[in-house]
Amino acid sequence: MEQLITAEELDHLADEGVRVFLAAYGAVSD
Repeated sequence: MEQLITAEELDHLADEGVRVFLAAYGAVSD
């Protein structure tokens, strides 16, 4: 069950992950 992810998809996932992380972190900080 290996999933091959392209560099482009990885960049997209990283961008989304950062956005979600910052949003959650900001909500906790406030």
